[in-house]
Amino acid sequence: LDCVTGLSTLAEVNARSTWEVQEEILSKEAARCFDVIHSDCRHSLCFTKAYSRYIDGTGSVFVMPATQPREPSNGSGFTMQEFLGVLRYFTPSEVAKLM
Repeated sequence: LDCVTGLSTLAEVNARSTWEVQEEILSKEAARCFDVIHSDCRHSLCFTKAYSRYIDGTGSVFVMPATQPREPSNGSGFTMQEFLGVLRYFTPSEVAKLM
């Protein structure tokens, strides 16, 4: 990863639906611990073996550019609802490129 250009050169465009952080994960209180990064960021947390299976301290999640948040399916609000439909996990190949 070129630290000057940031993550925008790394992100896979077609990874949206497969790697999206699901509503049941975002509605958990622990979701506030996500390291949320944007395409212009030049950092990310380390990625652990538990990445995408656990929330706290396992790695960064990516804000998909030009994506509008969705409304919660059950109609009730939660702390991270502004990120519903906006966050996704890094793909295995993206993680490999960051290493």
